[in-house]
Amino acid sequence: MIKKLFLLTLSLLIFLTGCSSTPPKTAQTVAQTIPITMANLRGHQSLYNEGWFVITSSHKALAFAQKHAIDNAGQAWSEAVKAVKRDTQQYGKDMLANLPHGIDTGQSIFKKGTQNSQKILQTTHSLALKQMAYAQSNFVNAWESFIKGHVTYMQRTKEDWEALINLPEASFEKL
Repeated sequence: MIKKLFLLTLSLLIFLTGCSSTPPKTAQTVAQTIPITMANLRGHQSLYNEGWFVITSSHKALAFAQKHAIDNAGQAWSEAVKAVKRDTQQYGKDMLANLPHGIDTGQSIFKKGTQNSQKILQTTHSLALKQMAYAQSNFVNAWESFIKGHVTYMQRTKEDWEALINLPEASFEKL
């Protein structure tokens, strides 16, 4: 579909180029060929007369612009068609030349991406195991520090108090 559209556009460009007329080249003044540059030069002259110093284009630059200026729409179309043909041929050559490199790059990216994904999964799993072990050990420590013994709601006897006092290492004082 795209190829048909491209060929249709190219055919239309070629047809329009054939229909346009290219009058014989006649010598033109710089002002006719490059009106914007001449206006620019007049602006520079005006600024210079007002006290500013501006460096303008060199004579070589003006001569080059006059020699290579496009004179009419027919010549512009012709140049555009030539450029499209040249660029299309070069694009095809470049695409074929770069295809193996593109495939290698794609495979390399896929391989490295797979390796990186595996590393991420392994590291995540390892960290999750470490976090779980840390949480379990700290939960046990926290639970043990929270539990100090048991509480009973009954009246203690003198023997109960003596048994508590006689616990080793003065455990009763820490309760």
